[in-house]
Amino acid sequence: MYLELETVDDEEDLVDSKYEKIDDQDDIHTAYQKLYKVSEKHEKLYRLATKKLSDVEQDQEELSKFDEANQTIGVLQFRTTFLLKGPRSLMRSCFKSELNWRGLLV
Repeated sequence: MYLELETVDDEEDLVDSKYEKIDDQDDIHTAYQKLYKVSEKHEKLYRLATKKLSDVEQDQEELSKFDEANQTIGVLQFRTTFLLKGPRSLMRSCFKSELNWRGLLV
């Protein structure tokens, strides 16, 4: 009788052990699934961040082009102003010289 009781206890232990292993495996699978979902979420966030960074870099390049264009416009405006002043003063000089030559400049 004692041997049978021991065998039954051993069988119950084996069954319990089997169920514990199944529970452990379920826990491992559940943890793996959660980890996989978190990994996918982080991958999506990484892709989104990379895309946003790329967009910012493109915007920065476009702004740089606009800045260069504004600088070029400023230089051209300065040169235009300088070129306009040059002929005016030259014309004034010529006019004064002509008046002086004619004796009309006092």
